[in-house]
Formats: sequence, C-alpha cells, structure tokens
Amino acid sequence: MGYRKNRETPTKPRRIHATDLEWSKIKHKAETAELSVSAYMVSRVLAPKGPVDDRSQFRTVQLLTSIHALLVEIADHTACDENDLISARVILRLQTISERLDEFSIETLPHCQNETGG
Repeated sequence: MGYRKNRETPTKPRRIHATDLEWSKIKHKAETAELSVSAYMVSRVLAPKGPVDDRSQFRTVQLLTSIHALLVEIADHTACDENDLISARVILRLQTISERLDEFSIETLPHCQNETGG
C-alpha cells in the first residue's frame, strides 16, 4: 500500500465518523488506488476538480428518467397472471434493470439524489 511521499510538514492522527458501509467503501477505494485510507482521503479532497458540465449531467438524468418510464410502460403492457412464468421473469428482469440504473445514478450523479437518498 502506498503512502504520501511528500511530508515536509508533520502529520497528526485524525478521526472521522462514518457508517460501516461508508467506511468499507472508503477502504476499498483506497486499496484500489494503492493508498492508505488517510492518503486517499487527503488526495481526494485536495485533487483539482474539473469543470462540471451541468448540461451533460442534466441530459444524463433526462435519459435515465426516460429509461425508467419505458421500463414501467413495458411492465404495464406485460400481461401477467400466476401461470405466466415468462411474463413474471420479464417483470423481474425489468426490476433488476431499474435497480441497476438506480445504483448507477447514485454512484455517478450523487448530487442528483432525491430527499429519500435514492
């Protein structure tokens, strides 16, 4: 695991508060970057941020919303009774696709979450 090499100024131990899920995600990302957790967090905070293309993000949200609407429309048009296993499988797959889109939205566009956190 790599550590910060530039330590002209002495560092001090610090403490943060995070949920177990947040902490495991931070640790995983630090390991992926081959950094210690503290080095990873410092590098993420101090990294220069590029300009945010709001139009591109807005378009992405529009497309995701359209996809969700189409998934609902497909599910509504899929006739399903208790004996129709194919339709039931189609609806389950549509639900899986919808959940994956939600995960993508949260990871990629975290500032676009609604009040419920999703």
